[in-house]
Amino acid sequence: MSTDDVTDSADERTRSSVERDPGPAPDEAGAASDAAAQAILDIEQQPLDERAPGYQALADRLRVELEQSDPHAR
Repeated sequence: MSTDDVTDSADERTRSSVERDPGPAPDEAGAASDAAAQAILDIEQQPLDERAPGYQALADRLRVELEQSDPHAR
């Protein structure tokens, strides 16, 4: 074991969870983006005067997902 190994371990213990947490896997993030994009396309196909409830529902759903995935939420 080199001194670099010890230093790396000590550095790892002092890093914040944000620095250590890589976030969602690329496939998960892509799937979430794809789902949101599809929801927007579906909303855009509705008549203009019927879109607001769809956008509100999407915003509510995304807010809940964000709150559940936020590691700093109380």
